[in-house]
Amino acid sequence: MPFNLLGSALEALPSPLTILDTLGNITYVNQAWKRFADSNNFAMTHYGVGHNYVDYCEQARGEQSPNANLIAQGINDVISGIKDEFISQYPCHSLTENIWFQMHVVPLNYLGSRHAMVIHNNISEQIATETSLLNSERRLNLVLNNMPALIGYWNAQLINEFGNNAYIEMFGIDPVNIKGKHIREVIGEHLYNLNLTYIEKVLNGEPQLFERAITDPSGKVHFTLASYIPDIDNNSVKGFYVLVTDITQIKQAEIELRKSEQMSRMMLDISIEGFNFVDLNGRFIDANESFCQMLRYTRAEILDMCVNDIEYLENPEQTARHLQKITTESFDRFETIMQTKDGKLVDVEVSVAYLSDKKQYFSFTRDITQRKQAEHLRIQELKQQRDTLIREVHHRIKNHLQGMVGLLGLYSYKNPNEQELIQDIATKIASIAVVYGVQGANNQDKSYLCEITSEICKCLEIFGKENIDITFTVNDEKKALLPSEQAVPIALIVNELMINAIKHNSNLLSKHVAVTLCCKEHSAILTIQNNSNNQHVFPSFEHGIGLGVGLTLVRSMLPKHGACLSLAQHQDNVCAQLTLESPIISMVSS
Repeated sequence: MPFNLLGSALEALPSPLTILDTLGNITYVNQAWKRFADSNNFAMTHYGVGHNYVDYCEQARGEQSPNANLIAQGINDVISGIKDEFISQYPCHSLTENIWFQMHVVPLNYLGSRHAMVIHNNISEQIATETSLLNSERRLNLVLNNMPALIGYWNAQLINEFGNNAYIEMFGIDPVNIKGKHIREVIGEHLYNLNLTYIEKVLNGEPQLFERAITDPSGKVHFTLASYIPDIDNNSVKGFYVLVTDITQIKQAEIELRKSEQMSRMMLDISIEGFNFVDLNGRFIDANESFCQMLRYTRAEILDMCVNDIEYLENPEQTARHLQKITTESFDRFETIMQTKDGKLVDVEVSVAYLSDKKQYFSFTRDITQRKQAEHLRIQELKQQRDTLIREVHHRIKNHLQGMVGLLGLYSYKNPNEQELIQDIATKIASIAVVYGVQGANNQDKSYLCEITSEICKCLEIFGKENIDITFTVNDEKKALLPSEQAVPIALIVNELMINAIKHNSNLLSKHVAVTLCCKEHSAILTIQNNSNNQHVFPSFEHGIGLGVGLTLVRSMLPKHGACLSLAQHQDNVCAQLTLESPIISMVSS
């Protein structure tokens, strides 16, 4: 190759280059060397040509020349023939950037003498990449070594290539020492045999997840969740990653929960009260022995049934609404009736809680049949005591009223001029006494219209001076029951209507009054008829015209709702018709 072509080639090289003679003096530098020298204020004259490069290296000091002596020695070794080449990396930072070079020294035979050619290749990008990778690896190791889990990598021959610090705690082996060891040597023969099936599967490319108890060097047992992940490249398993998480606390919580559930199950089974679990559709999914015995079913039979199979009071639609209400409110307590396998009805008290996490209902069922029977007996006793008290009160009120009637009779006898007024007052008091007498006879506050009317008829026949003939006819498909607050007003109205019929009767020898009571499905009609040939203007009850004292009293006491009174005259007959309906009366079977 022509010398000028070789020189041009050296000048065109992008890397700084220098040629040293046998003593280490610089005899040649290329353009790349000069450009670097210009940009970095190179201190040597003529770009170092004529200066001894080896001496320069030996005199270099500082952070940028930590291996200056080694480099000088390496150059001398190449010039002297001890080495055929010398390579070294060193920093040569400029004013504007950090630069790394790789020095490559090779021998150069020139004119029978051994020279050296020194090439400086810029490897800054390579160093930056390596530094970045090193920092990333350092950060990754920092993360992996501080993770609360055992992380490792095993190749296809089961030789470890990486393990984090968790191996120290779990197996007592430092991550530095674990590399290159077989997995059997690290985890031990017993654990290796237990995990062998999973190891074989992961080496076949199947990810594995399993639980394992591991005893550490101190004897502490760790419950772990192990995950084996295959490392597959070009359809070939190169090894597998290991991630082992300590789940001791979770496992202990599960064990405690299981113990608690077992204890709860035992308590439910031995409890004398009934317990059961029901799903969202109302089907039984569990029940204790007491609940089964309460309903005479076996547990297998109960678990094949739903709530409506034993519920007596609610139909399926009502039960569905009830369960929805419990779901919304989370809890309910109520009393109901359940039907046993043999058809017997059992009174129960039910407490139900909705378990939102399990989507179930937990029910506590207590047999309250004996309590209900005791309550019924107590109510019957109280009712008997009440009836006795009411009967005694009514009897005493009646006696006092009848005593008043007797005193009025005596007063009437001594004062004949006031006899008619006194007799009118006495009949009113007597009609009130009739009401209390009827209620007392029934042992309750029940007043039947037919009984009150019958007793008033008897009283008027006794008190009347004239020859009074009252006939009372009852046509009752049902009986008309008066509420206690309406009994006295209705009795006074009936009394006044009868007195009015007697008073205006035109037959002087025998004053006949016909009283008829007709009770239908929803009403009772009381009709009072008498003879009268009085040609005076007939009174208008509806408008309150022409009414005497008695009818005026009747009009004021007549209820506004459920009662109607009409007065009519047909030739010589006068008819008063009192019609009573709800709410004044209620119709009951005879």
